[in-house]
Amino acid sequence: MAPQATPRPALHGLVEEWLHWMAVVRCCSTGTSKTYRSAMTSMTQFLLAKYLFTDPRLVRTEHLSAWLADLAPRQAPASRLRNLIAARSLFRWLRDSGHVTRNEAALVGRPAVPRRLPAYLTREEVSALLAAAEGASREAVRLLALLHLLYATGMRVAEASALSVAGVDMASSAVRIIAKGNTERAVWIYPLARRALQRWLPPGWLRRSFGSCAQEGASRWMSTCAPLPPRCAAARTCASMAGRRLHPGIR
Repeated sequence: MAPQATPRPALHGLVEEWLHWMAVVRCCSTGTSKTYRSAMTSMTQFLLAKYLFTDPRLVRTEHLSAWLADLAPRQAPASRLRNLIAARSLFRWLRDSGHVTRNEAALVGRPAVPRRLPAYLTREEVSALLAAAEGASREAVRLLALLHLLYATGMRVAEASALSVAGVDMASSAVRIIAKGNTERAVWIYPLARRALQRWLPPGWLRRSFGSCAQEGASRWMSTCAPLPPRCAAARTCASMAGRRLHPGIR
C-alpha cells in the first residue's frame, strides 16, 4: 500500500491562526487585524487564481512580487507597503512555527513610498480649536481635557480612550501611555493640559501617582461620559478647521 501524502496546509486557516496569535501575543488592535486579514485574503486569492495553489511551502519571492505588482494599478505605494509588511509578518510566523523553512516575503523589495511633510495646525488654529471647546458643561470639560491631552502628548485617540485614571500622575504632570504592541511610555504635559485634566479627573486622584489603586486604575476614565461623535464638535464650530484632519480618529 502506497504511503499517503502529507496533507498540504490551507493558507487561509494558517492566516487565522496567525491573526489570533497577533491579537493574543502581540496585542494587535482590531483595526490592524482587519487590515492584515484583508491583505492576506488578497494574497491568497491571487496565488490561487494565478498559480493554482495556496500551500505556503510552495510560495516563493517571485510569487509575492507578482502579487504586489498586480495591485499596483489599484493601490497606492503606501497601501502596497502595508500589504508587504503583513506578508512579512505572516511568513515570519510561519517560519518560526515550522510551517515553512524561510521567510520568502523578507526578500521582496519594498514599494517606493513618496515622503511628504505631515499636515499640521498653526498655533493660531490650535488656540481657536481649544477656545471653541471651552464650556461649563461636563461634556465640554471632558472634550477640552481630551483635546489638551492629545495635543500635549501626541497620543492616538485609541490610546487616549484606553488611558486609565491610574495612568495619570498629577504630582509629576505625567501620563503613562500604553501603545501598540503593549509598549509603554511616559509623557509630561504642559500646565494648561494639567489644569484641563484636573477639571475632569475626580478630586481624590489629583494627589495620587501611577498605579495608586489597581481596581480604580483599571477603569477607563474616558468611559465615564458618552464617547465623542465621529466629528469633533469643537472642530465643527471653528471655521478655520473646516475640512482639516486634526488627529487620527478625530476628523
